[in-house]
Amino acid sequence: MRMDVTVGISIRETFSRTVPSLKSVLANTPDNVPIIFISSGLPDSILRDVRSLGSTRDIKIIHEDCYLSPNQARNLIIREATTKYIAFIDNDVELGENWLEPLVRCAEEEGADIVSPLIFERFPFWKYVHIAGGEAHIKEPGNGIRVCHELHRYSRQDIDTVPETLERCPTELFEFHVVLIDRAFLLEIGMLDEALLSVSEHWDVSVLAQELGRKIYFEPASRACYLPPFKPTEDDIRLFNLRWCDDWVNGSISRLEEKYSLTPDQGNLKAVRGYVKTHRLHKYVKTRRFLASIFGAKAASVFLNRVVVRIDPTLVNRAIRKDLAKWQAYTLEKEKNDNLEHIPDQRAIDDSIARAGHAEERAGRAQ
Repeated sequence: MRMDVTVGISIRETFSRTVPSLKSVLANTPDNVPIIFISSGLPDSILRDVRSLGSTRDIKIIHEDCYLSPNQARNLIIREATTKYIAFIDNDVELGENWLEPLVRCAEEEGADIVSPLIFERFPFWKYVHIAGGEAHIKEPGNGIRVCHELHRYSRQDIDTVPETLERCPTELFEFHVVLIDRAFLLEIGMLDEALLSVSEHWDVSVLAQELGRKIYFEPASRACYLPPFKPTEDDIRLFNLRWCDDWVNGSISRLEEKYSLTPDQGNLKAVRGYVKTHRLHKYVKTRRFLASIFGAKAASVFLNRVVVRIDPTLVNRAIRKDLAKWQAYTLEKEKNDNLEHIPDQRAIDDSIARAGHAEERAGRAQ
């Protein structure tokens, strides 16, 4: 099967899984598929390994000294790619064999603009479901309230206990761990929203696709596994602190509330704040183990969840000052250059609109 697709890899929240993840991409992706790797703030030792691996394949490495938000990095991939589809991959995933072809086939056969694989999480590989499609829309329960709704199907469930055979089907939700997206659709929506720095960028694209009448599909014939940062290094923690800092998280939530006229502090956006507080504790794995060895696992968890979660934002705000300032300077300069240079790919946009029209026509004939 000929695949008109580019694989785009970006940094998610840590660095230490980069080389194993890239090896997984190379081992399970056809040699003729171009790869773009966004090296934002990657430590020199890991960057050398990436370049060494890249010398054996068609990998374009774009290096930026400062850390970038995920959507900033993905937009660099969109600008650089010339293929019909882009398969976005975070640098902390393991890919299953023949992961790419089912995604492209699904997009072609179903006329889908977005196709998500079956995504697992944690060790061992292929056991615990992270997301198998789901729900993403705006709910209006009354009294003028508008809330973000997001539901991951079978999240954290052992695959052996899932009560149905997972098959290709339409869905409302995907996540950026691994996803195939039509590049023309991304150009049509004006690229990914770079005001979404830390959370819910997948929900934003899911909702925009539905508003435009585009199809999102779940394709379990493709598999990937996301690995949380269980053993973060010092370099990992520096990036992790910026990725989940209050400025980025609160800014992202405010952007979504403004963009979709959402009621503040309601629905899933309220839950996101709780998720971030818990997720930040991943970097304290050594502290947890030390406390558990002395006081027991329960006492260690209580201390982290009640004490550390309260003081962590203050510690982070002090630690990220230089990295945040560097990122802000990069972002301002980039915005200035984008205003001068950005020219939409109108042909790609027109093709995307035409393809959506053909899909609606086929659906009408089928009915």
